[in-house]
Amino acid sequence: MRTFEEYRNLFPDLYNEVKRIHGESARPHRGHGFADHNLPVALMATRIAPDLRTADKAYVAGMLHSLDRWVEKGQMGFVTSIYRCLELLPTGYFTSQETEEILDAIVKHDRKNEDDDSLTLQVLKDADRLINLEPVHIIRAAQWYHEIPAIEIEHLGELNPASVWGKACNVIDNLRFTLEWISWLRIPKAKERGEELRTELEAFIVSCERIYHELGLAGKTL
Repeated sequence: MRTFEEYRNLFPDLYNEVKRIHGESARPHRGHGFADHNLPVALMATRIAPDLRTADKAYVAGMLHSLDRWVEKGQMGFVTSIYRCLELLPTGYFTSQETEEILDAIVKHDRKNEDDDSLTLQVLKDADRLINLEPVHIIRAAQWYHEIPAIEIEHLGELNPASVWGKACNVIDNLRFTLEWISWLRIPKAKERGEELRTELEAFIVSCERIYHELGLAGKTL
């Protein structure tokens, strides 16, 4: 397993360009910053990958996977930016087939699991889901859903029936939805970490609801 510094030194031009794009973009942050999401996904991918070569490909894919939130709108703008970044990789480090595998993983990372997903894509999907289950995601969820209530006392301990995936009625419901990702994990190391995060996130949700029970507000209509 390579360290953060080893990867930064292995692909310095890529690292600097991705950091620059994030830093100079005028688009809203919305919980997908360089340090709080993009880089952690890339490094998580290297820790769950079953071999070093897959780790290297998944690291590159992870570094680029959220550029669609930072560059100009439209799929072509996203793909063009990816190609430009891939050109910054050391010449000959990856074969043309491996480069296409990396590109495919980036473009498809937020889709549902498919039987023909490459190993690189499986690792990237799992790494992205794991980072979205880590405690820092609680803060990121609040950033993303800043316009809705943090919690609804009418629905303590349960999902608001009006909440749907991608359009939760409160931030706690969004966190409940993210727990579904644990069942989607496929890489063994990711599954193991996922179960640890399930326990942590479920405990956090219960702790958030506790005070409303203690204050006698559970189930009340204000």
